[in-house]
Amino acid sequence: MQMNVVNENQMYRFQILMEMYRQSQSDIDYIMDIQQLAMQIGISNKNFQSAYKYLYMHDFIQMHAQGNFNGNGGMYQANITHKGVKAVEDVFRDINRATEFFPPYREMMM
Repeated sequence: MQMNVVNENQMYRFQILMEMYRQSQSDIDYIMDIQQLAMQIGISNKNFQSAYKYLYMHDFIQMHAQGNFNGNGGMYQANITHKGVKAVEDVFRDINRATEFFPPYREMMM
């Protein structure tokens, strides 16, 4: 059971990071509201908060002061970092192999 919780948390983290990668087209300068992004892909606020902290602490995302671009006042303005781009791309090098931070892509999509 504990392993399922770990895999589920890793899956939420990857979903957010992957969506940031996709929406930004892997551009590390593209800033977006990641809380809104998480809601759009169906991640609850509780799971988002946990994933956000993890992604930030591992330098996969870089936070920006709220309201500093395009007049948007979202609290969770962020961009994917170079390390975040590499973490996403590592998952796809072999979809059957776990990476340092995420389970195999094939398992996350089951």
